[in-house]
Amino acid sequence: MKRLPATGLLFLVPLLGCDEVIVDPPPSTPPAPVPADPAPPPSPVRRLTQEELNRSLRDLFPALTLPQIAVTEDNGKDFAQLQDKQVVSDLYVEQIRAGANVVAAAIGAVQPRPATGQEGAVVDAALADLLPRAFRRPVSDDERGVFLDYFVEQQGLHGFVAAFQLLLQTILQSPSFLYRLELDASRSAEDAGRVPVSSIEMATRLSYFLWGSTPDAELLQAGIDGDLDDEDAVAAQAERLLADPRAMDAIKSFHRQWLDFDRVLQTNKSPTRFPQYNEFLRQAMRDEADRFIELVFEQDAKLRTLLTSRQTRLIPALGPIYGVDVAEDNQLVELPAERAGILTQAQFLSARGHAVEGSPVLRGVFVLERLVCEAPPPPDGSIDTTPPQPEEDGNEARTNRSRYAQHESEPLCAGCHVPIDGIGFGLEGFDSMGQFRVVDNGLPVDDSGSLEGTRIGGTFQGAAGLGARLAASPVVAACVAEHWFQFATGRRDESGDAKDLEAVTAAFTDADGDVRALLKAIVLSDAFRLRRAS
Repeated sequence: MKRLPATGLLFLVPLLGCDEVIVDPPPSTPPAPVPADPAPPPSPVRRLTQEELNRSLRDLFPALTLPQIAVTEDNGKDFAQLQDKQVVSDLYVEQIRAGANVVAAAIGAVQPRPATGQEGAVVDAALADLLPRAFRRPVSDDERGVFLDYFVEQQGLHGFVAAFQLLLQTILQSPSFLYRLELDASRSAEDAGRVPVSSIEMATRLSYFLWGSTPDAELLQAGIDGDLDDEDAVAAQAERLLADPRAMDAIKSFHRQWLDFDRVLQTNKSPTRFPQYNEFLRQAMRDEADRFIELVFEQDAKLRTLLTSRQTRLIPALGPIYGVDVAEDNQLVELPAERAGILTQAQFLSARGHAVEGSPVLRGVFVLERLVCEAPPPPDGSIDTTPPQPEEDGNEARTNRSRYAQHESEPLCAGCHVPIDGIGFGLEGFDSMGQFRVVDNGLPVDDSGSLEGTRIGGTFQGAAGLGARLAASPVVAACVAEHWFQFATGRRDESGDAKDLEAVTAAFTDADGDVRALLKAIVLSDAFRLRRAS
C-alpha cells in the first residue's frame, strides 16, 4: 500500500538545494569587491505566506466561504515574501495542521456522498481536477494514484466522510501546495549561469507576484502548454493579470507591508488628551489606507499620486480629524491644502506618535527606511532613547519640536538625528492622532523641514512640501523599485541583481513613476524570468 509523506517533510523542503536557501551570517571582515559580472543569485525556495495561502484556498474553492488559516509571521520591517523570513518552526507546522483540518472539515461538510461503490471513482475524478490546480503543475496518474490509495485505505478504516476529509488535509499540508517549488531538472546548464524557469514555473511566479494567489485556469494552461517560454506571452499574461481585480490583492499586500499599515491597530493614546481615540477609530484609519491605495490605482497608479494626492475616501468618523464634512461611508473627499498623500494620513501619523505628543523621530525614521532606503543605524545601547516629556512643573512652555531639538546640540546624537529630525520636524503640523494644528502648547508650530544628510538634500515646508520633494526625487523612485523587486523575487540585495534592478528602475522613471510599468518591467527582467542553473 502506498503511503503519503508525513507532515514533518515540511521541514525538509527548504533543504532542496541547500546552497540556494541558506543565508550566511554577515562577514566579520569587509567583503571583497564585487566582480564586474557577479554570479547570478539563487532563486529561493518560497512557501506561501498566510495571505497567499488563504487566497489560494479562496480561488481553489470559489463556491465556498472557507475559514481562514492563521499562521504566525513575525516579519518586522520585512516582507513576508522574503525567503529568509519564512522559517518553518514547530509552531508553523502545528498551525498548518490545525488550519488544514478546519478547512477540510468545511469542504467535507458540503461534499455530497457518492452512491455506494462509486466512492473511488468520484474521488479519483475530484483529484484529477483538484491536484493540478492545488500543486500548480501537471500531476501524473501514478502520483494521483498515491492519493487515491490513501483515500481507499482510510475509507476502509473510518468511512467516506472521514476519509475524504483526511485526504483534503493531506493535500493542504503537501509541500507541493505550501511551497512554490521549482524542480524542473531539464533546465540545466554546464556553467554557473542562469537558465529560464520552465513555462509552468513561470505561471506560478506571475500569479503570486501579481495576484498573490494561485494561477487561474488560463494562466495554468498557458504554463502547461509551454507558452510562457516566450517573452511576449509573459508580457501579455502580465497585462491580463494586472487588469484583473485580483491584482489589487497583491498591490494592497505590498503597500500594507511596505508602509506598515497595520501598526496603527496596536497604537494607544492618552484618554485624557484624545478621548475620541478608540478601537473603532483605529480600524477606520487602517481601512482608509487600503481605500486610498485603491484610489491611487484607479486614477493613474503613479508614485507621485501616492505621495501628493489630496483626495481620499473617508467614513464620517474620520471627518473631524481631517477637517472635512463626510456624509456617508467611503465618501470621496478633497482634503485641505495641508494634506498631501500617504504621509498625511491619520494611520501613519497616529501610528508614529506617542500617547500624548507626535514623534519626529518615529516619523523621520520611517521616511528614511521606507522611502529613501537610508535606514539609520540603531541607537547605541548607552544612549537614553526616552522621548522628551512635556513640562509638568510650570516651567516655560515649549513646543514638541523644541524639546526634540536638543538632539542636535549633543554630538553623540547629532550625526543620526540631523536627517531623522529634519524630516520629522516637517510633520509637526500634525499632532499625535494626525489632526492638523498651527499652535502647540500655546506657541506657533514650526513645520519647516530638511532633507540634509540624505542623498536628496535641501529643505521643504510642511508635510505637503515633503511629499512634493519625495515625489520628484530619483532617490525615492529607486527605493520604491527596490522594495517591489524584493517583494517579487523573495530575496534581499544581491550583487547579481544590480543590473536588473538598475534596468527596472530606469523603466519606472521613464514611465513617470507608473507602478504598473514597474511591475511589468520586473516581470520581464532576467531576475524574474531566470534562475541559477543547477
